[in-house]
Amino acid sequence: MSQPTASNSDALEAHFDLAELFFSRTDNRGVIQAGNSVFQRVSCYAWDDLLNAPHKIIRHPDMPKAVFHLLWETIKSGKPIGAYVKNRSKTGQFYWVFAFVTPIEGGYLSVRMKPTTALFGAVEKEYASLRQRERTDGLEAEESASLLLARLGELGWNSYGAFLAEASVQELSARQAALSGEDSSFGIATDRIVKSAKQNQIDSARILRLCDKLKNSAINLSIQSSKHATQHKLFQVISQDFARVCALLKEKMEEFIVMAEEVFDQINTSLFLQSTVLIQTEMAHLFQQEADQESQINHAQEITLLNQQSAEYTEQAAQSLDKMTGEIEAFEQLCKKMLEHVDRLGMTGTIGLIETARQSDKGATTYALLEETAAIQEEMETVLKAISTRNSVLRDSIHTVRTYRVDITASAHHPAVLKQSA
Repeated sequence: MSQPTASNSDALEAHFDLAELFFSRTDNRGVIQAGNSVFQRVSCYAWDDLLNAPHKIIRHPDMPKAVFHLLWETIKSGKPIGAYVKNRSKTGQFYWVFAFVTPIEGGYLSVRMKPTTALFGAVEKEYASLRQRERTDGLEAEESASLLLARLGELGWNSYGAFLAEASVQELSARQAALSGEDSSFGIATDRIVKSAKQNQIDSARILRLCDKLKNSAINLSIQSSKHATQHKLFQVISQDFARVCALLKEKMEEFIVMAEEVFDQINTSLFLQSTVLIQTEMAHLFQQEADQESQINHAQEITLLNQQSAEYTEQAAQSLDKMTGEIEAFEQLCKKMLEHVDRLGMTGTIGLIETARQSDKGATTYALLEETAAIQEEMETVLKAISTRNSVLRDSIHTVRTYRVDITASAHHPAVLKQSA
């Protein structure tokens, strides 16, 4: 079947309501097997044209190849993914969606919602720029995907997973607020999780830099201690103590960085899974309302598949949230151990400052080095305490997110909203 050619109608948007969701199911080759009435209506294709047609029948030429490369690489590995996607209807109209795509037995399931956030607006511009690069430079999909990931890094996301977690919870929270008329604690909690996790990652890198500075100060102290003939033994002890504590910090630092990355990755995974569960659950409820409609779709079969998928991801999300909580608690214990070492460093530095001040010449160089070390120690202590505080915020926010479910009383005249369990 030939694709519609771009025309003036391509500048017109195919509208659907914020409360509406739609889904399509394909086989492993991406051939459409089923969908709901909203999918068929917005695409403007008849079911005879959609069923057994490749899903790319609705692909818009403005979409970067990079996005589909990342999508297929991920779902073929058995993992879910999400993406902003611009589609084109049979009439040439465009419509944007945020798609949650998951592997399902025999193929893939895609549930879509209307994107509305400021992030979506930024994505439109980034897609246009990347698509232009693809055309101008003749980029292959893999090359374009590398550019996309690099650009995300420049914008503050160290991976597509980090971007995906933030995008999915932002879109879900914005939709919830618009449908319910008020901001929910779900949106507040997920926003805190995202911001706290990102700041913890930034501060972890900051701790690493401070450890390097501390190591250099310890070396300089060791050199300087050998120049104090009268107090050589004392400053040698202080220098050795500094070196010992620095070694302990370095040992913990390696574990700290690894754990910080693991926590960050787990948070991204958990947030996206939780968003997927909520949107799939709502989709299953909405599709049940189409059961009486005449269609070429086997509603009973699709409802069963949707419910099975929702149940599977509900379990995965719960396990992921449990794992995230455990990793945050372990990370917190490591923060406490590092604080103990930093406190020990502060005590040693204080002794050194007192003894240096007693010298007639004030030991100016040594005193300056000890002051420098004290400043580093104080900064490390401040940063570690800030991380610990955010860990508490993360635990509380995770508990809040865990309590949310989809209101099953949703109907065509009563849009579904997220409800917090009692």
